[in-house]
Amino acid sequence: MRSGLVEVMVVYAHTVRVGDVVHIAGTDTRVGNMFALPDQRKRLILDNGCALTLGPTTPLIAKRCCPVRVVT
Repeated sequence: MRSGLVEVMVVYAHTVRVGDVVHIAGTDTRVGNMFALPDQRKRLILDNGCALTLGPTTPLIAKRCCPVRVVT
């Protein structure tokens, strides 16, 4: 992952982002691309080459890198 803090969260079709690392079937994999489908669903294209259709109420555990702000 990139430098910064890592936030673990639950994501749905309307909150998932490209770059999120999602936990599927015991494996962490990064969302490489995605596009919208009818009925508020999203097709996630994962970096391992697999595709996953995510429904609007299907939760996924994801890790998201949050940039660190240094205040001086």
